[in-house]
Amino acid sequence: MGRIIITTGALAVGVVHLVWPALTIDAITLALIGIGILPWIAPSIQRIVQSIDIPGVGKVELREAKETAEAALSRAEEVEKKLSEREKQSLIDAQALALLERATEDLDDPSEQTLTPEDLQELKKRLKEASRSVKVIAFVRARNLRRLYKRKPRLAERSIPIFEALIESDHSEEFHRNHGQLGYILKDKKEKEYQRALEELSNAIRIRDRVGDVGFEAYEFNRAVCRIATDHDFKQGERSSSRMVREILADLRRAAESRFWQEAIKRPPAPGEKNVVLDWLRLNDIDPDTLEPK
Repeated sequence: MGRIIITTGALAVGVVHLVWPALTIDAITLALIGIGILPWIAPSIQRIVQSIDIPGVGKVELREAKETAEAALSRAEEVEKKLSEREKQSLIDAQALALLERATEDLDDPSEQTLTPEDLQELKKRLKEASRSVKVIAFVRARNLRRLYKRKPRLAERSIPIFEALIESDHSEEFHRNHGQLGYILKDKKEKEYQRALEELSNAIRIRDRVGDVGFEAYEFNRAVCRIATDHDFKQGERSSSRMVREILADLRRAAESRFWQEAIKRPPAPGEKNVVLDWLRLNDIDPDTLEPK
């Protein structure tokens, strides 16, 4: 390929030099034609001819010319490879976004939704391969979907495979919010998964603390709720074990560092609802005010 480029270029310049009205066949023309032919015979004469002197140009080292041509060809191949990779990534991103749109679409008529379990698995696969910007879009869409758990619980549950895909593609564990959001929906969905939610919230807390992020006390509050919900003694109307009390109080004290969660812990439940945290505190004779930072 490199020889063809060199030959074509040199011969073309030679021809132009001939047909141009002001030019005649001279030493420059002959030299350019010679360069065009040289790459084809260079392997045979390279050991004999090391350079060529071109009038008006100067001395050209054949070895240097060959190395320059090969380097240019290598760079061209690298550029082509990068363009090919970008095209492939663009296709993956487009497929992921198309499936994401279908998965997160809030239709007035649920019967119009044609997304199958297989489609959700395909979305999960595509998100793992998607670019970082598409993953950010997916997180925001899934978080907004998750917040519909009271009004549209089935729609909200479609956020689960999205958060799972984002977690599985985060090999270096940089993003605690994926775990936190998954923990919330597992706790809040119709068929509760408190134990798994507790594990995801624990992962969120571990990553948050490791990367040094501040805030997100909702992790501890919701983990306390999960601990209470899985406490056999509490479900039997009895006081919790000393170990369980220590774990739950540690979470509630951390949550109470936020004024919002201080109030949520003590807030009387709305009609038809429960405040399991307040119920647990009362059952274990713990004053909610003692949770607040000194």
